[in-house]
Amino acid sequence: MAPGDELKAALEEFAARANENTAVRKMLKEWTRNIHLDVADTGETFTLVVENGRVTAVLPAAQPPKDIALMAPADTLIGIFRGRLNPMAEFSAGRLKFVGSAKDEMRLDAVVDVIWK
Repeated sequence: MAPGDELKAALEEFAARANENTAVRKMLKEWTRNIHLDVADTGETFTLVVENGRVTAVLPAAQPPKDIALMAPADTLIGIFRGRLNPMAEFSAGRLKFVGSAKDEMRLDAVVDVIWK
């Protein structure tokens, strides 16, 4: 499977887990953001569209506005969204970059913690 296809599948699985999780929906209530995932080694961009706390779309392209951006190689993003890699460890190692507000970063960290713990 090509890295882009594998990442799209990982994002769709993550979206389903987030949407099914009551605690995540409660944390993200009334939160609307477009999260761009810029894949450093392939040049691809994906967008997670979050509307009122639910992931409503996983798009294989940039969808304005860019509220939040995550930048990393495909294997890092796949590992994070499949729960195999810790985003904070990847950020500290310089393999993951985040652009957005500190409040949004804390919210995303909390979502990942709830889904994968």
